[in-house]
Amino acid sequence: MTDIEVPDGLDIVDRVTDAFFALDGTWRFVYLNDRATEMLDPSGRGLLGEVIWDVFPETAYTPFPTQFHGAMDEQKPVAFETFYNPLETWFEVRAYPAEDGLSVYLRDITERKRQESEANQHATIVEAVHDGVITLDDGNEITYVNRAVEATLGVPRERLVGKHVSALPRIATIDSESADTMDEVLDELRGGDQTEERLEVTFEMADESTRVGEIRMVPIPGTNTDSVAGVIRDVTDRHDYERVVTSLHDVTRHLFQAETRDEICAVAVHTASELLDLPISGVWLLDEGRDRLTPVAATAGAHDVVGGLPQFGRDEGLIWDAFLSGESALYDDLKENEGKYNPETPIRSELIVPVGDHGVLMTGARTVGAFDERDRELAEILAANTALELDRTEREQLLSERETTLDQQTERLRTLETLLDDHAGEAIRTALDGLDGLDGLDGEQAAELRSALATADRIVGDATELSAGRATLGSRTFIDVSEAVDAARERVAADETVPVSDVSAAVVEDATLRADRDRLVRLFETLFRWSEAGSTADARVGMLAEAEARSVADGGYPGGIYVERTGATPECVEAVTDPEADGPIGPAIAREIAQAHGWTLVAAETHDGTLRFELSEITTLEPAGE
Repeated sequence: MTDIEVPDGLDIVDRVTDAFFALDGTWRFVYLNDRATEMLDPSGRGLLGEVIWDVFPETAYTPFPTQFHGAMDEQKPVAFETFYNPLETWFEVRAYPAEDGLSVYLRDITERKRQESEANQHATIVEAVHDGVITLDDGNEITYVNRAVEATLGVPRERLVGKHVSALPRIATIDSESADTMDEVLDELRGGDQTEERLEVTFEMADESTRVGEIRMVPIPGTNTDSVAGVIRDVTDRHDYERVVTSLHDVTRHLFQAETRDEICAVAVHTASELLDLPISGVWLLDEGRDRLTPVAATAGAHDVVGGLPQFGRDEGLIWDAFLSGESALYDDLKENEGKYNPETPIRSELIVPVGDHGVLMTGARTVGAFDERDRELAEILAANTALELDRTEREQLLSERETTLDQQTERLRTLETLLDDHAGEAIRTALDGLDGLDGLDGEQAAELRSALATADRIVGDATELSAGRATLGSRTFIDVSEAVDAARERVAADETVPVSDVSAAVVEDATLRADRDRLVRLFETLFRWSEAGSTADARVGMLAEAEARSVADGGYPGGIYVERTGATPECVEAVTDPEADGPIGPAIAREIAQAHGWTLVAAETHDGTLRFELSEITTLEPAGE
C-alpha cells in the first residue's frame, strides 16, 4: 500500500468530539481522527488505505452504501441514523461529498436511542392505561394528556394542551372550585417539601354524568423545571360504595324502630331494593317447629317475577346450603347448577346471604352474571344488621314474657298475702279472742292453744312479709351495731311465739353503719330467733375483717359484719339463705332486708363447724371509735 496523502485542513477535526473520517474516490480511508480510530479500529490494525466496504462488509445490510453512493453521485450532503450490529451501536451519520472523496461525521447516539425507546414504551403504556395522565409545566399549563383524559372529559387533547388549569371549567366541565384547588395544590407541591399531593375534583363526562376523580400529583424526576405529572383516577364508584355503606349503617336506626320480626324483614327488603338496587329480594326465616325456611317479607319485584314465594323444607334448594354453612353464595347462572329448587325458574343470577341463625336474605335477577363481589359485601352488611335487630327482638320478647310471668307471680303472691293476712290472720285472731269465752278448757289447755295460735299468727305474718317483699326502707341514719343487736335480742326474748327461751348475743367488735334502724333490728331479730325449741340462741357479732376463723364461703373478707350462731347446725348451710331453697323463713327475711340496703347475706360454715351469717358489701361500715 502506498502512502496516502492527507487532505489539507483536516487536522482541525482532531479536536472534534464526534468521530470523523475521510474517504477518497475509491472508498479508501485517507484520514481518521482519534475518536474515529477509537470507535472503528479498537484493535489498532490500521485502516488507512483500506476500502471501507472490505473492512466493514456488514455495512452492505445498512444504509451506508446507498447513502454514501448517493451523496457522491449527486454531490449533496446526506444525514441519516442507523444501527451497526457488529459494534452494537446506533450512529447519527452526516456525509459531505467532494469531487475526490467523502468527509463523514459519526456520532454515537446509542444512549439517546435507549432513552427514546424507553420514552416511547412509557408513552405507549401511558396511552394504554385506564387512568388519566396529565403533565403541567412550571406555569401550570397543560403539556400532555393521554387518551383516557380525552375519553373521560370528552375533549380532544388539542383543546387541552397549552391551556392553563384555570381554563378547565370552561373547556372540560371541571367545576371551578376543583380547578382553583388544583392550582393551589400545584403551587404547594412546588414550594414545599411534599413529594406528592392528592385532591379530588368533580367533573362531567361526555355522557353528561357527574363523576368524581382523584388526582395524585408528583414532580417529574430528571427535569430541571417544576413540571408536574398528575394521575387522574375515577373514584365515583368508590364514593358511591362508601355512601351506600354509610346509608346501610343508618338503616340500623329504622331497623331498631321496628317492633316485630316481620317489620324488621320488611325494612330489610325495602333497603335491598331501594338502596342496593336489588329489586327482586326477600327474607326467609327459619320455622324451627316445622324445620322450614318460610318467606316473611319480599319486594314487589320478587312477587312479580316468582309469584307465590315458596317455603323450603330442609335441604330443598340452594338456600339451605347457604343457611347451614353460614356463608353467602353467589350464582352467576342458575341454569348451570343442578341444586336449584325450581328447574323452570325465571331467575338466572342469585345471591343468598345468611341472616345470622334466623334465616336468609335472597336476591335474584333475570340476567346472567348480574351480581359481583360488591353486591355480595353490601348484602352481607345489610344481613348482619338485620340479624342484630332480630336478636334484639328475641331478647325483648323473652324479657316481655319474663315480665308477664313475674307479674303473674306477683299477682299470685298478692292473693296469697290477702289470704294470709286478711283471712287466715283474721281467723287466728278471732280464735284467740274466743278463747276467753270457752268454759270447757282448763287453764293449761287454754294456754297451749293460745300459744299455738299466737305462733301461727306470727308465722302468717312472716309469710306475708316475705311473700309481699316488704323489705322497702324508710329513712336511713347512722346506728351502732351493738345498739341494733341489743334491740333485736330484747324483741326475741319478749316474743313468746319464737322457739327460743333466751338470746345470748355478744358483740365482739362494734361498728357504725348507715341503715334503716327498724329494718336492721328486724334483720338481727330474724337471725337470732332461729333455733331449736326451748334452747338459748347463742350469737357472736363482729367485723368480718377481724374474724379469727376464716369461713369456707370465700377466699377473703370484704367489708361487712358476721353473726355466728353457735350450736345451730342445719343439714345444708348454703340452703339457709338460698332464695331457691326451701330454707327457714327467718334468714330468708333477713336476706330480703339486706338486699334492700344493697348488701349481700350468705350463710357459711367456719372450719370449726360454726354457722356464720356473713353480711358484706356494706360501704358505710366504720369500726367503732374511728
